[in-house]
Amino acid sequence: MIPVGKQKLYLFPDRILIFDNKKVGGLSYANFNITQHDQRFIERGIVPRDGTVIDYTWQYVNKSGGPDKRFQNNRKLPILMYSEILCQSNTGLNELIQLSKQGAGVGLIQQLNRYKSNGFLS
Repeated sequence: MIPVGKQKLYLFPDRILIFDNKKVGGLSYANFNITQHDQRFIERGIVPRDGTVIDYTWQYVNKSGGPDKRFQNNRKLPILMYSEILCQSNTGLNELIQLSKQGAGVGLIQQLNRYKSNGFLS
């Protein structure tokens, strides 16, 4: 089960069930597309344990990229590499899931592609 906003996606062997409050819809895997890419994110809060810090920046940056000295409490902020998983269908499903773990959707996509190529999902 993958919660996406007010909806929940249940992945079953033959189809995906989409629960939305009191409604339920079915989606075949042939009409389902999932992609994943990594995205830079400036973290202003607590850095998650599974996050990957790739760089740092300043809360207030001057033109040269350094800290803007006009601000007294100009803190250094970590830049993390987060993961974005996009679930779409030709029937209107369009959900973006953002996760703090880099590459989080790769295993799910590989498994779904393996099932599709073996004819299990249609």
